[in-house]
Amino acid sequence: MTLRRKLKMLIKSPSGFTMMELITVIVVIALLAVIIIPGYLHFIDDAKKDAAIAEARTIYLAAQIRATEFKSAETAENPYRIPDANDLRDLVGPDNIYEGVTKLTIVDDNRDGTIDKIEMIKNNINVIIEPGKRVVVDGKEVSAYKGETDVK
Repeated sequence: MTLRRKLKMLIKSPSGFTMMELITVIVVIALLAVIIIPGYLHFIDDAKKDAAIAEARTIYLAAQIRATEFKSAETAENPYRIPDANDLRDLVGPDNIYEGVTKLTIVDDNRDGTIDKIEMIKNNINVIIEPGKRVVVDGKEVSAYKGETDVK
């Protein structure tokens, strides 16, 4: 058989995928998308929460540094005050850490220069840090070792 004859037969012969084969491939791709996309979105949400926790911890450390400084500089004329976001700007860096923050509460219950709690809402993620006790994100306690548990 010559090359020319083979080429003519190839052009004339019906070939391609049947409708059933095409539908099967589309269904398999759709099933994979249904399984993979929600998992991917879950990873994105977890990354956003982890970033909010890291930023809240950075703010906590900066607040603790300022609270210690303010307490050690306390006099009758210069009483101790709890640091606010403006006091922390030079410590948290120029990374626009406050961008997206709608609430930031720094708590020093005993006014002893030790920050007892930080509560921050950033991009609709609520983070509460109570040093030495717990980290709560959107109502769930988070631990690096235990995962999320509901807050009682």
